[in-house]
Amino acid sequence: VGGVILIGLISCGAVYTEYFKTRNAFLIGNFSVVEGEVRDYKAGTNQKGSAYDDFCVKEVCFVVSDWEVTGGFHQMQINGSPLKDGLPVRISYVGDTIIRLEIAIPN
Repeated sequence: VGGVILIGLISCGAVYTEYFKTRNAFLIGNFSVVEGEVRDYKAGTNQKGSAYDDFCVKEVCFVVSDWEVTGGFHQMQINGSPLKDGLPVRISYVGDTIIRLEIAIPN
């Protein structure tokens, strides 16, 4: 039982550490931005197939998964992600974590 509790505490600590690192980077403006259309969107499935969706915007590529707990956007298409090929977006990110996803509203 003690081992399970220890593993749980270590896991929670890792998640909170990533969250605060990402949050602080956003607050001080230490992040990158890419703007353009989503391309090469490959939707995985969280059942028998891939547990990841991946896509690119210009030269920057991202991988998202509902199965990973992150401090950023990680919703897969199978669970309602609005992302798809051709969608105009602006993504703010730190490393490989999407900290802000903005979708252009068509005129």
